[in-house]
Amino acid sequence: MVFSKDFALGVVQGFATNADASMKTYLAEDRGLSTKLAEKRIDRAESESSRWQQEYTGYKKDLEKMLNQVGGIPDDLQYILDELGYDQGKDTIQKIYTQAEEQGGPSIQDYFKLKQRMGNSVTINQLARYYTTPVNVAKLSSYKDLGGGFTKLFGGEDAFQDAIKRKSSGVDELPGMKTSLDDMPEVSLTEIGLKRYKLGTIADPKQEKIRLQRLGTKALENGDFNLAGEIKTELDSKFTLAELEANKNQEVSVAQKESIKTRFLSYISDKYGLGGAYDQGTGEFKLPKTNIAIFEEATETSSDLQIAAVKYIQQGVPYEVVIAKLEESIRKNATHSYIKPTDVNNMFGIGQIGLTQPTDNVGLMDTSLFTQDPLATLDLSYYPQYDSITEDIKNVLNDFQATKKTVTDIELAKELLQQLQVSDSDALVMLNKLGVK
Repeated sequence: MVFSKDFALGVVQGFATNADASMKTYLAEDRGLSTKLAEKRIDRAESESSRWQQEYTGYKKDLEKMLNQVGGIPDDLQYILDELGYDQGKDTIQKIYTQAEEQGGPSIQDYFKLKQRMGNSVTINQLARYYTTPVNVAKLSSYKDLGGGFTKLFGGEDAFQDAIKRKSSGVDELPGMKTSLDDMPEVSLTEIGLKRYKLGTIADPKQEKIRLQRLGTKALENGDFNLAGEIKTELDSKFTLAELEANKNQEVSVAQKESIKTRFLSYISDKYGLGGAYDQGTGEFKLPKTNIAIFEEATETSSDLQIAAVKYIQQGVPYEVVIAKLEESIRKNATHSYIKPTDVNNMFGIGQIGLTQPTDNVGLMDTSLFTQDPLATLDLSYYPQYDSITEDIKNVLNDFQATKKTVTDIELAKELLQQLQVSDSDALVMLNKLGVK
């Protein structure tokens, strides 16, 4: 059978007409689908943005209140919340603030000390953005593989994605959609870290003893011998003083006096970054003798404070007040003195402790010895065997001082010191001086 030319042309035109109709149908379906998906994206974005705005406002209000309670320093607030978590941090800040305001207790800054930050501090807006749950809206790239072949043929590989982007472009300007944390500063490094066991003190001595025993046992189970030593000193010294208050005529043993002295020596070391630590084998607190003047100033002061603590309790000052006031005298470098119940300035008729602020760094101690750079107080002349490599040791320690002092940083510093033929024990003392526990 032979087909005419006209018949063949008609068949071709029919195919073309059908293909054109099908193509238009597919393109129309894709346009309709992209419109529906764009509308859904807009609805989702508006809902998420509203939720984000409400959550962000709530966090900002909370954070501004907490900022006031920690003394107005955003870096301090960032550190506490990072260390304890948001909810526990918030509760702790509120509790300590209330105790400080109503009971004359220490402020939150008395529990830790941050290093001077290089660069801008964190802001409340940045912290509020950090804690606010990000908006959850589908990314445009998730639409890339949608759409039929004709849409990609005529519009390119990303045609469907581009269509949705164009139809929902307004969502990019909604609150929370362009939030970024790239400009948020890292948490400041610490000179003195927060000690959690000091945050939950219970007034009842018997309950406080049980609390400290449990925390100390947990520290041992975790292999943290330094923390266990700190808690043991806290327990022994506190309850020696509590027992003395209950029986003022009892004799204080040498071991009990040593526990009280160690408490104050450890506190001085923490507050002034002297690098003291508890020996894993003996449990004894040791202050590095890398600078003899500092060592003698700290140990003599802690001995004087031990004698004063016993005397004040025997004179009728409650043991909790004795601990609080003598630790405050360390923090403020203030001299202390007994105020008799009959003193004209004593309104409450019980023995009290008065504090006098220092003059030119000299008060309870000569703190000019302590306010040097940690490397400056590390007297390498104490190690004559390293005279030829002193500069190399300083370079390693300077580099380490600029790190966050993570486990990796510590191990690297130890390895580098070992390569310089520094003994393990000397390397540990040097690193302890820079805040490694």
